[in-house]
Amino acid sequence: MHQVLTTLKQEHPEINTAFLRQDSAGCYHSSRAILACRHTGTRCGIRVARIDFSDPQGGKGAADRLAASCKFHIRAYINEGHDVCTANDMKIALIFRAELEGVRVVSMDTIAETQDTAQTIAGITKLNNFEFTSTDTVTCWRVYGVGPGDVIKLDASSFRSSGE
Repeated sequence: MHQVLTTLKQEHPEINTAFLRQDSAGCYHSSRAILACRHTGTRCGIRVARIDFSDPQGGKGAADRLAASCKFHIRAYINEGHDVCTANDMKIALIFRAELEGVRVVSMDTIAETQDTAQTIAGITKLNNFEFTSTDTVTCWRVYGVGPGDVIKLDASSFRSSGE
C-alpha cells in the first residue's frame, strides 16, 4: 500500500485524502494492515480516512474484473512460449504488450520479517468498514452506517508499522 499511495501522491500532489476499498483477503483484512494504514498514509502525505472491504463472495468487483484481464495476459504470454515462475516473470508478462491501461506493476525482492506487536481488533473478520475518526480512534462496522459502530482507541504502538 505504501507504494500505491506514494505513486498516487507523486502523480497527483493535490490528493490529500484516500478512501480504500479492498477485497477480504486475509493479508489485507487484519489488525496489523488496518492500523498501519494511518501511519503509511501520513508518511506518504495522504490521510487514509476509511477502509472498506467488499463482502465475501459478493460477486465480481472492479478489482476482480481487472485481475481476470491480468490472468488473460499472463496466459497469453505463457502460450507464446515464455515461462512465468517468479514474481518478476509475472511482472514481465503483465507489461509485455503494455495493453493493460491504468495498471502499474511492482515487484518486490523481499519483505522483511518483523515481530508482530500490533494492537488487535476483536472480531476483525466480521468487520468490513473502518473509519479513522481522529488521530487516536477508529470506528468499525460490520455494515457501514448501520448503528453507531464500535469505537476503538488506538495504542501509541499502533501508529508504527514496519515492512512497508
